[in-house]
Amino acid sequence: IMKSAPAPVASSAAVRLFAARNEYEPFIIVLRPGRRLDRVRVECGPLAGPGGALIDASRIAVCHVEYVKVSVPTDEAGAAGEWPDPLPPYDGPFTAWPGENRPLWITVFVPEDAPAGEYGGRLVLSSGAWRLDVPVSLRVWDFGLPRDSHLRSSFGMPTDFLRLYHNLETKEELEKVADLYYQDLRSHRVAPRNPMELYPMKVNVKGICWRGGEFTGESPHSGKRAVQA
Repeated sequence: IMKSAPAPVASSAAVRLFAARNEYEPFIIVLRPGRRLDRVRVECGPLAGPGGALIDASRIAVCHVEYVKVSVPTDEAGAAGEWPDPLPPYDGPFTAWPGENRPLWITVFVPEDAPAGEYGGRLVLSSGAWRLDVPVSLRVWDFGLPRDSHLRSSFGMPTDFLRLYHNLETKEELEKVADLYYQDLRSHRVAPRNPMELYPMKVNVKGICWRGGEFTGESPHSGKRAVQA
């Protein structure tokens, strides 16, 4: 959501989620105060389910939605302005400015041993005497995603971009940051296009061990010559 986007016409006082076991399910809360709010805190309690089952608060991650200023759009589908992109983790109180959207990206992970059924809990936003309780309900389906992903994917993530974006200076810094990205991609079942970019595989072949044929230039498979049996 853009910083200046208006609130949607349809609204709900609660968040409703559906997920399988071993699945991540995100939702967005957009704070748009009428006055400045200082030291805004975000608290997520556990989600209580059937038979006393709990999805612990440690399974719920809270991130800010931050913006990148775009001066020159890359194509006609874009526009100049501040575009939502980075998701830095929430690490403490923040300031929310009046008339400006302050989105929070919240992700619930359902453990693979969570019983199926209805779960409920609350997300609390507070700033001084101001407080907002947001009910959160989650329906866990009676099946789970396998530990190994069987869906092919290819996400372009050149490590040169990571170096520039994070202003990394050494190879050790780049390796550490790239590993964090790879861990996050793995958790969300996304495969990088070239996971060995920092550690390229090289094979040096000297001579030809197989001596059962002869070199010929007729109908070569590739290059100028081929070995024919």
